[in-house]
Amino acid sequence: MLFRSQPYLIATKEKALLDVLYISTRRKRRFAKLPELDVGDSGFRHREFGRLLRELPYPIRIRSAIESRWQSLKDAY
Repeated sequence: MLFRSQPYLIATKEKALLDVLYISTRRKRRFAKLPELDVGDSGFRHREFGRLLRELPYPIRIRSAIESRWQSLKDAY
């Protein structure tokens, strides 16, 4: 989901994290750690993130890699 209140599109927190996780699974462990990540009290919508993850138009192996990366990040925090 993108906000359209500006003349340019800005990704939501959930979409931005999904993009980072995708890149981290495709590019030699880039973004292996995200110390600035705060998905607890920051207004992060876990349900929305899950919906975006389920609707990714990628093969299941890529979605699974992103989901695995997400689980390891959640476990670290």
